[in-house]
Amino acid sequence: MSKTSIGFGIVLAAVLAALAMAPAQAGPSGPTFTEVSLAQGNQVVEITNFSDSTADLTGWFLCSRPNYVPFPNGTTIAPGGILLLHVAASGTNDAGNVFLSGLNTLGQNDEIALYRDRNFSSSSSIVSFVSWGGPGGSSRQSVAVAAGLWVANEFVPAPGADQTIARLVDSTAVGTSAWAVGAPTLGAPNASTGR
Repeated sequence: MSKTSIGFGIVLAAVLAALAMAPAQAGPSGPTFTEVSLAQGNQVVEITNFSDSTADLTGWFLCSRPNYVPFPNGTTIAPGGILLLHVAASGTNDAGNVFLSGLNTLGQNDEIALYRDRNFSSSSSIVSFVSWGGPGGSSRQSVAVAAGLWVANEFVPAPGADQTIARLVDSTAVGTSAWAVGAPTLGAPNASTGR
């Protein structure tokens, strides 16, 4: 065997070992926004729990500035479960549905953020974020960017009639590349490669 062959083999082995040890990009973990419907009279935000344990949202907040609405005590999402948040609506909360009458309706140029506590300007408190349509009024985008959840100055296109914006479930990206506009799948798993 030549020195060139041995050298190539050693380099190839080193490259393969480095690739095997490189950290994979992580997808969502824990409660994450996965779909938003802006349908008039039926606005819904979907949260999916990507962790292996039940997520207790007691003490957590949904932010759609200028409103910060706390989750009702005892709100949980099972591992792999989906919770539908009904915006500016009233109804009876259950294991899969929470009605947030204290939240303003969402606009065509808007955003929502999920916080684990009241530290709304803290990048360690924000858990999930999505912004659509274009620049709106007040923004928490900078907090999401600092947390590594979003890309500055990006906005998912606003959905048309009978459409939603949805996170691609297998996406490891942040910002708009993790989202698509398409037919609603509220309460069911989203597409994995686009819609």
